Amino acid sequence: MGSVRPEPPAGMKSYPAAMTDSTVPAFPEHVRKARRRWSDLSPRTRRILIAAAAAEGCLKVAALIDIKRRPASQIRGPKWIWAAVVTVVNSLGGAPLAYFAFGRRREQ
Repeated sequence: MGSVRPEPPAGMKSYPAAMTDSTVPAFPEHVRKARRRWSDLSPRTRRILIAAAAAEGCLKVAALIDIKRRPASQIRGPKWIWAAVVTVVNSLGGAPLAYFAFGRRREQ
């Protein structure tokens, strides 16, 4: 099986001389074949991905609005940490759902 040397990272013209072919891992054949382009996906798969992205976006917006409007006394932990986690963590809706489940204090 022939190996293909990966391209150097962006902003790097070539690998340093110390990194010879034996030290730079080549991508195995199955990894190169597994990469798909948007145009390779079926229309059904595209719709599912779009729906999942839209659902995650809605959950993030709802969680951020709730964090902004809710008083700090009703949120477990600092508001800025929850906002950062909800915004940055890409988790298929897990971070916003964690906020709704565990981040808000129960009204008594």
